[in-house]
Amino acid sequence: MFLASRLPISSTSFGAYAGGLVRSFSPLLRAPRKVLCTDLDNTLWGGVLGEEGPEGIATGTAFPGNCYLEYQRYLKQLSSRGILLAIVSKNNDADVREAFQVRAADLGLTLDTFVATKISWNEKATSIRELAEELSLGLDSFVFVDDNPVECEAIRQQLPEVAVVAAPIDEPWRLVELLSAQPFFDAAVVTDDDINRLNEYKAQAQRAELANSASNRDEFLASLEIVCTFLSALEAPLARSVQLLAKTNQFNLTTRRHSAAEVEEFASVAGGQAIAVRVRDRFGDAGVVGLALARTQGDTCSIDSLLLSCRVIGRGIETALLAYLGQNAIRAGATRLVGEFIPTKKTPLAPTSISITALSKTLR
Repeated sequence: MFLASRLPISSTSFGAYAGGLVRSFSPLLRAPRKVLCTDLDNTLWGGVLGEEGPEGIATGTAFPGNCYLEYQRYLKQLSSRGILLAIVSKNNDADVREAFQVRAADLGLTLDTFVATKISWNEKATSIRELAEELSLGLDSFVFVDDNPVECEAIRQQLPEVAVVAAPIDEPWRLVELLSAQPFFDAAVVTDDDINRLNEYKAQAQRAELANSASNRDEFLASLEIVCTFLSALEAPLARSVQLLAKTNQFNLTTRRHSAAEVEEFASVAGGQAIAVRVRDRFGDAGVVGLALARTQGDTCSIDSLLLSCRVIGRGIETALLAYLGQNAIRAGATRLVGEFIPTKKTPLAPTSISITALSKTLR
């Protein structure tokens, strides 16, 4: 073909060549996106920071940490071209800052690389709206990367202008390939102003103080088709119940680390409850993600432990678990449901007293 027509490439390369041509011309017709918002757990690094701790997350030069290190280096490359990076994560801010400090040698970027950090337990759609207002950018300038299909679907439904990339949690080595195959950040030219834009936006974000905008979650939660299955903690199986007690920190009202024998005692004693909850929705089965231990004596049901994996916080699972526990307590003759709260740095919550009478009206 070269001798016949001076064709410079093989016919087997036409697809790649055509794709390259399209990406070369497309920046002339549309503006590139300007902000990449990344999740942290199982996206920027492997594992869940709140459960594994800074030393337990996967990053660095050894597999599988090097998969995440490659993604971090890709983000840093984007930043060097003027693309703004932001963290949008449901986490404790102090824990994240500790992780960046403790694992600095294993991370390909620092917190200073990010124009803003939205690290809280707010809904991510709310955080992205706040960020767009802080940066004075339209939502169509944003790309959102997260491993959680529920969070990805929430952004697709609530912020359709935002481009969403689902990080492949089971194949973390593919994330950079998936992102680089998209034309989100292609630009005809990168100027000095583009490169220096980071400091300008950082200053703007630091000056801005914006109130959190409440987001209506009812329609979204209904679309997930969430199903909660309650079972004995002994059948969860028991080993999973004990693991939840040992590892769950963020939503754990007492952080008591009960043994298998102690869980069995709650399940077998008169008036005792040891309840596990399994959660699934239209995206898949999350498994056993919550646990409640309680005991009824007289007219009072006392909750010893109430905990939920951070993976499902914000979906109403804790309300369903509490209601189920309350139903059992009513049948056991209780008129009051009392929860104990032991504050820790992982649980910045406030103690609550709940009357089972009001709860029973809802249950009926």
